[in-house]
Amino acid sequence: MGHPKTLIELMQLRPTEDECRQAIFEHRWPHGFSCRRCGHERAWYLQGRGLYECASCHFQSSLAAGKAEGKRPLTDTFRRTQRDMIT
Repeated sequence: MGHPKTLIELMQLRPTEDECRQAIFEHRWPHGFSCRRCGHERAWYLQGRGLYECASCHFQSSLAAGKAEGKRPLTDTFRRTQRDMIT
């Protein structure tokens, strides 16, 4: 599917939390994870907390860091960030 033309197509683009998380991850770190504190390139995903923890310095990063997203589902975050794709 190319760029979505309707809200329904946008919702079908990434229907699950995991798919939205992966899309947001790829947007935030297009060349793979990079720790903001030490630059290390490996991290663990802390599923219960929704954070990525650097494998070297243990700094924790959020996909929504620096955004006013709070505890909203990633599907909402993804759809809000992709709204402009709808023509």
